[in-house]
Parts: sequence; structure tokens; C-alpha cells
Amino acid sequence: MKILYVFIVLILNFQNSCTQEKVANINLSYTAQTRGFNYEIAVKNDTLYYTNSVENIRDAAQVLSEEKSRKLNSLLKSINTSSLETLERPSTGSISDRAPIAKLSLMKQGKEYITPEFDHGNPPEEIENLIDYLQQLVE
Repeated sequence: MKILYVFIVLILNFQNSCTQEKVANINLSYTAQTRGFNYEIAVKNDTLYYTNSVENIRDAAQVLSEEKSRKLNSLLKSINTSSLETLERPSTGSISDRAPIAKLSLMKQGKEYITPEFDHGNPPEEIENLIDYLQQLVE
């Protein structure tokens, strides 16, 4: 009976450490800005940081639940990081100040990937689901 108990405890600890390893690998930042407006959502490991100058929110932080971290990881895995730097912007409103300038950067395996600038509220299709989910997390 003791052996069975030890075996179960080892399995649960192994599962827990695998989950924590996946969560610890998230490192990304979504920023949007224009004159008088600064908006940032950053995720480092399992913590989400949020700044919004319009709503006067500075450096709000929340620890992501395991479920939210898993969904974020799933969305990140669906993105082809090697093509991030060549994404096409779907609109050009930020060129004439009709929309804040936005970009996404993420760190994966020691390399940083940064998208070209695009309009806040109209991201490239390839990263739209990720951006939408990040914004849902701070609502």
C-alpha cells in the first residue's frame, strides 16, 4: 500500500512540474501607442502585466490560472514565429493617426520575434486570435 501511495505522489508531482515548465516559457508583449495613449499587455512566465494610460491603469498584474496559461500556450503554438517579422498589415490607419500603432513581440527559445507595426484593433490575421485573447484577459 505504501508503494502505491508513493507511486501516486510521484506521478502527481511529475504532472505538476511539466505544467509549470510549459507556463514558465511564456514571454510576450503587445503594445499600442500614439500621442497621449499607451497600452501594453505583457506576459512573463505565468504573470500578466497591463498598462492603459486612458483608463489610468499602471502596471496592473495578475497571475494566470493554469487553464488560461494552457490556452495562451496553445495560441502561441499555432503561430509560425519565423513569419512574424514579415506579416502584412491589413490596414494603414496608424500612418495618419487614425489608429494607435501596435506590435507584438515574443521570446521563444532565446530568440526575440517582433511583428511589423500594425493598427491597434486590426491585427494581421495570423496573430488575431492571440491578440484578442490577450485583450480578453485584461477586461
